[in-house]
Amino acid sequence: MRNWPEAVIEVFQEADVDYDDVCDLDDYELFKAYCVAAGLDADWAEHIWTVLEWIQEKPAPGDEIPEHLGQVADEYKRVSQIRLTMSKATDEVKARESELKNFLIDNIDVDNESGVMGRNYVATIKTDKKPRMDAEFWPDLHQWIADNDRFDLLQKRLSDTAVMDLINSGEKLPGIESMTVKSVSVTKVKK
Repeated sequence: MRNWPEAVIEVFQEADVDYDDVCDLDDYELFKAYCVAAGLDADWAEHIWTVLEWIQEKPAPGDEIPEHLGQVADEYKRVSQIRLTMSKATDEVKARESELKNFLIDNIDVDNESGVMGRNYVATIKTDKKPRMDAEFWPDLHQWIADNDRFDLLQKRLSDTAVMDLINSGEKLPGIESMTVKSVSVTKVKK
């Protein structure tokens, strides 16, 4: 018998999965069966498994930089693919998290101060007041801000596109200048 953590055994037992059905599975198939028993989609398990494989080779800041620039380009793309793979898996996890959160919000009574209790956690609903802007009234709000000298209501960020359009048309804006920013493009070598 495999030496499984108690939490893994509990997940299989709660899903009515017989030990004999999973005991001889290889690591990946066992992981997939565990994810399904835990209520996750089999495709999701595949993404997570891919991430786990990548993590074994996970790059870290300060790792040695390859000697040749071509090798650096290859390593850059490998690291980028690791990040994208991890991001895809976390995006799916986040989507599931949002789905569960919205379900709780929609199904727990706001007036129920004790909320709902699971085996390990209690979920309650709290409410906060937040502003919501109707876009139709932006001109009116801009005028109110100017009339009342309440520019603190605005975030201090310019639109890069609009500013560059003005600069490219010859307009001089106080405190603004154009600067050159470098980026890198890495594409697959055609063989």
